[in-house]
Amino acid sequence: MGNCESYLAVGQNVLLSPYGGKESTVHYRVVLRGWQVGSWMWLEVPEDCEKLPLLLEDHTCVLRFMKDGQACACTARILQAMNPDGATRFSGMRVSWPEHIKTVEVRKSPRVSMVSPCQVTLPSGHLASCELRDLSEGGCSIAWMESRRAPTEGQLKLSFTLPGGIAVDKVLVTIRSVREVASVRMLGCQFEQIDEIVQNNIRLAIVSSVESMRTKQIERAVILDSNHDAVRPLVAALREEQFEVVVVSHLLEAAFWMESARPHALFIGHKQSELAVDQICRIVRETPNLEDLSVFVYGGEDTDLGRKVKRAGATDYFSSATTARGAVTLLTRGVTHSDAAAG
Repeated sequence: MGNCESYLAVGQNVLLSPYGGKESTVHYRVVLRGWQVGSWMWLEVPEDCEKLPLLLEDHTCVLRFMKDGQACACTARILQAMNPDGATRFSGMRVSWPEHIKTVEVRKSPRVSMVSPCQVTLPSGHLASCELRDLSEGGCSIAWMESRRAPTEGQLKLSFTLPGGIAVDKVLVTIRSVREVASVRMLGCQFEQIDEIVQNNIRLAIVSSVESMRTKQIERAVILDSNHDAVRPLVAALREEQFEVVVVSHLLEAAFWMESARPHALFIGHKQSELAVDQICRIVRETPNLEDLSVFVYGGEDTDLGRKVKRAGATDYFSSATTARGAVTLLTRGVTHSDAAAG
C-alpha cells in the first residue's frame, strides 16, 4: 500500500503478535511512538506488558491496530530492540516500515453470532455460568444457563474468550433487554466503561468473523515469490478466473494471509531465500485447517524438485515451460489437495 503513513498515529495502541501461523492470535499491547517514512516505526512496550518474550533482531512480527473505523494489519521486522541493563523485558523496539497494510472496513456496530462460555459476576459477587451468543462493538447477548432466576436489570461483569483465544476479563455491562428464545432466557447487554485495548480486541474479533464469512464466497489465491515482476502472468491468469490475488515476499506474510483470508490455493516460487521450498510445503501441510489447501510449486526445470515437493505435500509442480494458464487449469477444475492425493 503506497500511503502507509495515513494509517498511523502517534500514541496509537497496537497489538503485536510475535508468532505466525496458528499462534498468530497471541497478542501483546504496545504503543506507536513515532516513525520515519519508508524506514522504521518505533514501538514502546508499556511496563505492564511483562509477558512479551525477548525477541531477536530480524524477527518478523504481525501488527494489528484500528484507525478511523478500519481494522489494519501488517508485518514488520525488528530492527533494534531496547533491553536496558540486561533487563528481562523490552522498553521499546524499532521495526521496519511495512511494505503494505491490509485494511478491513468496520461497519457501525456489526453483530456476529458465536457461542462461547461466559462467566458472569453478579452484583452480589456470586458467579454464574452462561453462554455468549452474539457480539457487537457496543454489546452482546448472553444465554442464562443457571437454574436460579436471571437478573432483569442492573449491571454485571462478563468474562469470555474472543475468537482467536484473546480473553476479555470482567468487562462491565448494563442489562438493556430480556427475552425468551427457545425456552432460554437471553440478556441483551451494553458495554460500559470499556478499556480501549479491550474495545480494539472486540473490534478486531468482529472484523475477523465478518471477513471469515465474506471469504467463504470469495475465491482467493496467495503467491509466495520475492520476484513480483516474474509472477505477473500468473496473477493475470488467476484474475481472469475471478480470483482475488495476494502476492507476498516472505513466509510470515503468507502465513498471515492464509490465516486471515483462507485462500483456495497457495502458489510458491521454486526459489526461496528463507527455507527450501519443500520445507515450506511441509510446514503448510502440517498446519491445522490447511490440510486440503491446494499448494502449487512453480518454476525451474528440476524434475527431482517436482518429486520432492510432492512428497512434502504439494498438490502439483509446474516447470518454467508450463504457461501461467496451464498452471491455473488444475485449480479452476476444482481439484483440492485431497483429490490430487487420492488420484
